[in-house]
Amino acid sequence: MWTNIEFLASLGKHATWVAIIATLIAAITGIVAYVASNRVSELQEVRAALKRPRHVDKATEMKIIAFLKKSEKGSFTVESVDDIEASAFADALARVFETAGWKVYRVRGAIYNPERYGIFLTTTRKMPTDAKIMYHAMQEAHIPIEIWWIDEGEPGWEIRVALRPRDLLVTD
Repeated sequence: MWTNIEFLASLGKHATWVAIIATLIAAITGIVAYVASNRVSELQEVRAALKRPRHVDKATEMKIIAFLKKSEKGSFTVESVDDIEASAFADALARVFETAGWKVYRVRGAIYNPERYGIFLTTTRKMPTDAKIMYHAMQEAHIPIEIWWIDEGEPGWEIRVALRPRDLLVTD
């Protein structure tokens, strides 16, 4: 068998194909590992950023105040739901609006059924003027928000501010 020249020639052909296929598999595996490693790093950075306490820096505060100074004054309730970090962030937001002349009512440690979490700015005016102004002020400052119409109890607008995944809440 090892002395048969045709066998050795065909073995060489097969070995070449095996080497080519092995090289392709190694290259694909390397690319997949590189992409996966980068994605894991990105997700770790996002998670670390989400764990950092939210705050209102001076530049953000000035943007919100400048926007609110050009608008009609309003009022709203700010609630933070059972989360120490969210409560501090909600207090900071409330101070900014109060500095701009708004009336802010504060509720700490609210509990809801069904469960919800985060920071909520609510207004019960029939016309959505306050909600619209608050929404645009947050957009101006690049603070992520969602806005919802609530039709329970006293109807009104609810703005959910910079929500976080449930497992990142700080309650101790």
